[in-house]
Amino acid sequence: MEVFVVKLKETFLNKNYRGNTQNSILVVYNDIDTSQIFGAPEIERILDYSPTTAKEVMKKIKDMEI
Repeated sequence: MEVFVVKLKETFLNKNYRGNTQNSILVVYNDIDTSQIFGAPEIERILDYSPTTAKEVMKKIKDMEI
């Protein structure tokens, strides 16, 4: 898992995501199993976000191609 977090942080360097977005993505990945399939509903639950905000985070995760 630690190697994956390092890869995430390297990917953040190539994206212009604000710190709070980066932290949200790290929280999601720390909360789920690396082989687990997840979507916006899981992000809503983990981060206590609205459906709209969870979908925006999901779009950014997809954009990162992780």
